Amino acid sequence: MSYKYLEHTADVKFIAIGKTLEEAFTDSAKATTGVMFENVKKIQKNTKIKVEISAKKIESLLYDFISEMIYILDTKGILICDLNDLKIEKKDNLYFLKGYFLGDNYKNYKTNSLVKSMTYNDMEIKKLENNSFSIQVVLDI
Repeated sequence: MSYKYLEHTADVKFIAIGKTLEEAFTDSAKATTGVMFENVKKIQKNTKIKVEISAKKIESLLYDFISEMIYILDTKGILICDLNDLKIEKKDNLYFLKGYFLGDNYKNYKTNSLVKSMTYNDMEIKKLENNSFSIQVVLDI
């Protein structure tokens, strides 16, 4: 797990670091789930949901990605704990994300606080000197 929660006055802020952009997005998903439910690693991977998102900016792709997780929880009751076959590509000035969310019914787990939405406030996606990626996110709870 390569994410950590940062101090924030009202909401939840975290930073996720991955060797690849896909790994950083995956760790951002796990950090988001970690806000809502205890011990992400113990969540079963009983459900697989295809995800396909496109956006003009990488920040919009991240926003839509986290928003899709929240939407799936709100509408299908599925708690996302991991991703499978995640690929992020840029073609013709558009970013494309494809993969599968893995998770389980949220009723099987103890609830902390629910995430209302992701914000663009303080969002950062950086390529680091060692070619890894850092993602900073603020979640509205």
